[in-house]
Amino acid sequence: MADQSRERIYFEDGKYKIVNSNLSFSLESMLDELHTNPERFSPNVIMRPIFQEFVLPNIAYVGGGGEVSYWLERKQQFEYFGVFYPCIIRRNSVMLIPKNIQKILEKLHIKEEDLLKDEDKLITSYLENVSDADLHLKQELALLNDIYHKIAEKAKAVDPTLEPFVLSEASKVIKLTESIEARIKRSLKQKEETSVNQIKAVKSKLFPNHSLQERTDSLLQYLVTEKDLLSDLINELDPLEKELLFIYL
Repeated sequence: MADQSRERIYFEDGKYKIVNSNLSFSLESMLDELHTNPERFSPNVIMRPIFQEFVLPNIAYVGGGGEVSYWLERKQQFEYFGVFYPCIIRRNSVMLIPKNIQKILEKLHIKEEDLLKDEDKLITSYLENVSDADLHLKQELALLNDIYHKIAEKAKAVDPTLEPFVLSEASKVIKLTESIEARIKRSLKQKEETSVNQIKAVKSKLFPNHSLQERTDSLLQYLVTEKDLLSDLINELDPLEKELLFIYL
């Protein structure tokens, strides 16, 4: 870091070079620069945790799911450099549910635990509830598979070359049945298109980019209208708990 710039160091042709500059160093001159002007060097994303814990050691590191996963990948590096590796603790997370979302959840009879399902599974579960029907044909598929295997056994006893033919026909029938199952779901989705779109909108709002709300949304947008939110979060949150806390605004 120099002259208001921070550039990456890379190794090429036996020299340590600096991106976007004409500077280059031999191993000896680079080490000399490191010891003479240590303030000019900063860690990249891979080395930052090691620098951090070397300068300001911690007993534990508390972070979100993504941060914890990242730190767990660094353990061998800590061992290599002989730096104390802190206890990694996954903090709890929060999901803020605005009033307009609450109304949709109440209308569609969707519970908090339902929100944690994959979008397709949540939609299928909802469709099964409103139609009072089982949209899955797993039992029928298992029955068909069993029947064709029994037929294949009988055919094999007469002529062994018939077994592959029967099993091939079984595969065709099973694929046809699976397409029927998909068509049943598609038909019901069309009838419940408005509700299905509402479910997708809710999932998109609460899990933007298929991730936790807290990784995308800013708390500031909620503090503008929810004056007591900050004190509520302080009262309700325990960072040593790993649960996902739902807060209705």
